[in-house]
Parts: sequence; C-alpha cells; structure tokens
Amino acid sequence: MLHPSVQDLFSTHGITWKYIVEKGAWWGGFWERYFRTIKTCLRKIIGRSSLSLNELETEIEAMLNSRPIAYIYDYPSEPSPLTPAHFLIGKRLLSLPVTRVSRENLTGSRPSLLKKYKHQQNLLNQFWNRWRKHYLLSL
Repeated sequence: MLHPSVQDLFSTHGITWKYIVEKGAWWGGFWERYFRTIKTCLRKIIGRSSLSLNELETEIEAMLNSRPIAYIYDYPSEPSPLTPAHFLIGKRLLSLPVTRVSRENLTGSRPSLLKKYKHQQNLLNQFWNRWRKHYLLSL
C-alpha cells in the first residue's frame, strides 16, 4: 500500500505503521475528536470567506502548536506552558492572532491590501476563538 521509498524509509528508521480502526471510538477517540473539532471550526470560518485554505494554514498551525499541553515549573512561582511547538522546534511559538490592526503598522500599503489583511486577521481570530472554545470543552 505504501510507496517502496516510503517503506524503505520506515524500515531504515524502525518506524511501524499502526492503523486506527475506522470509526472505532475505542481506538484513537481522542485524536478523532481533536481533528473533528479543527475541521468543524475550519469549515465554519473558511466556508464563509473567499480565502483559500493555504492562505490561513501557516497561522492556524502556529495556533494549534501554541496550545498548552502541560506546564513546566522552572521557577515555582512562574509555570511556563509546554506546547507541541517545543517538540517541533525546541521552543515556544510566539505567533498568536493579532487582535487589532493599525494603519501605522502597515505604512505604504494600499487600501485593498489593508482590507485583505484585516479580513484575514478577522478570520484567524474567529478560528482561534471558535477552536479554543471547542477544544476546552472537549478536555
């Protein structure tokens, strides 16, 4: 089923493929629920816009990889969140949705670019708020 080069890569690195039973809630139910939440939020946000998925993909990945999964207590009085980004790039991502856009930050931009940027930021904020609410309810 896998391409021979992928099979070679898997065998070289000792990677085994484990399948989740299709529609088997007892296997990987957490992951199924997690991805369903993301897909639901994306459909509601992107379905109403003229933007493509590629235009929002990078920022949404940053948001999802910035969610706290545990806390590290380097200093007892200041716990810092451990995020999936720590495992991907070794540190916390600092990119979260911008809540307000000012013209001073976009000097020299044409009005159409500013309008598109504001629209994109609005969509990202809607996704972040909707996903956060659904994600927290599923914990």
